[in-house]
Amino acid sequence: MRLIASDLDNTWVSDDAAALEELQDAVARRRQELTLVYVTGRDLALYRELERQARLLEPDYLIASVGADIYRFPECEPDAGWEELLAGCGWCEKSVDRVTAGHSRLIPQPAQFRFKRSYYFEARDPEDQRRVLSELARGLQQAGVRHRLVYSSNRDLDVLPVEAGKGRALHHLRRRLGLQPRDMVVCGDSGNDIDMLDGPWGSVMVANARPELLRAELQPPVFRATEPASRGVVQGLRHFGILSRSRT
Repeated sequence: MRLIASDLDNTWVSDDAAALEELQDAVARRRQELTLVYVTGRDLALYRELERQARLLEPDYLIASVGADIYRFPECEPDAGWEELLAGCGWCEKSVDRVTAGHSRLIPQPAQFRFKRSYYFEARDPEDQRRVLSELARGLQQAGVRHRLVYSSNRDLDVLPVEAGKGRALHHLRRRLGLQPRDMVVCGDSGNDIDMLDGPWGSVMVANARPELLRAELQPPVFRATEPASRGVVQGLRHFGILSRSRT
């Protein structure tokens, strides 16, 4: 059994419906041999919207909210062990809210969750980004919150428990399923994919990757696709031997 884990927006899914159809048809032909995991910044409700709109293949697992939630399909059952781990790692969402309220440039996003507090923040330049995030990190540390900051697309800032994140959620799932890193391929395009692409498994960076991902120093093996989104995922899955190189 091999595992495919992919970000959704601008990786598995894009405006190219034909490319998505090609990808999903190829994966569907080997579905019995594969564990399919979607790894997304979307919460469960927003995932359901995209699932309907794009007619996504049903996954075996969904890692949602930038790694704050894990669900097993088809039951859509939350991973209780993951929730217990995050609840016990020094996280307090009320303290996060108090600290972030003192930062006028952080605009709360409409949807907030127990293990994921999200904000809009537009950095003027890399130095501005470092300064603001460093100030926020100091405030959270002083409040006793063990946290991770995930910034992507020069707009989206997520504050997560220190044990959360796409990469950590994948490690948790890998251990649960008893898989080896060599059995896994992970695909992404943006800053919130860095920690999952920087893992011991095969990684695919699609051609439309965001600047923050292109700047990241990732450990090999990383395959840099020459095609964007779905077509780049197909390239990567062929490169790592999950899909046949022929177009049969």
